[in-house]
Amino acid sequence: MNLKYEIKSRISALRQIPKIHLVTMPKTGTQTIRNILMDCLQVPRRHIHNGQFPHEQLGNEAKTHRVNERYLSSSHWAPNRHNCIVAKNSGQNKIVVNIRDPRQATLSWVHHVAKLRKIQHPDFSEIDLCPDYYHESSKDIDVMKDMDFFIENYFTELITWLKAWENAEQADNGLDVKIVTFETFKSDPHQYFQQILLFLGCDPAFAEKCARHDLIKGQYGKSHFRKGLIDEWKSVLSEKQIKFCNEHMSKLNLKNYNYEI
Repeated sequence: MNLKYEIKSRISALRQIPKIHLVTMPKTGTQTIRNILMDCLQVPRRHIHNGQFPHEQLGNEAKTHRVNERYLSSSHWAPNRHNCIVAKNSGQNKIVVNIRDPRQATLSWVHHVAKLRKIQHPDFSEIDLCPDYYHESSKDIDVMKDMDFFIENYFTELITWLKAWENAEQADNGLDVKIVTFETFKSDPHQYFQQILLFLGCDPAFAEKCARHDLIKGQYGKSHFRKGLIDEWKSVLSEKQIKFCNEHMSKLNLKNYNYEI
């Protein structure tokens, strides 16, 4: 641990800021939301997971902790038995889960994969939720022509992941789970951050500071949004693809999120 981390961790403990674990569905503004919370609460970041979605696992970093240590971690892990046990043992009893309409999250993932492949980003080599030829060939691709693949393989993983968190939210397993939505973050950032802060037992007055952060609109600094749209999928997916998605989404507690099918 470096000195800057130690100082922020100790100050956060004195200010009664808890350990914050932000678990997100991929392509839901993870970096932006994480950076806003870190900046406004002045809490340090700690990397405590390994692997790529949907196989992320909490690792040794989460197991080794001190009682008074405070930090914010963000990842995409699923609430399987291993992760839940590690989370509880590390003192991560309160879990904030950020989600997005899986149809839009899938579309954003498709563009994300295309971008990483185009620039030959190191992370691309670890992505397996894309057609094999993306890795085997350097020829140009049209990701929209592969939308059926992404819906059948990636979208369905999102549904499984989200359903697992819905079950974890209702389960009596020692974890306290709060599901919040990217759509609320976009439409009413003050309400979004207030939900998180109240759940964590933090001063809700920080919500105003979070809601006014420059990264909200991406006007200053570095924003990680491609477009940040809510229902772009309606004009991109075919009727057949939408029908497939809606049938799978019917397994979710849609009334909690106002997602229409």
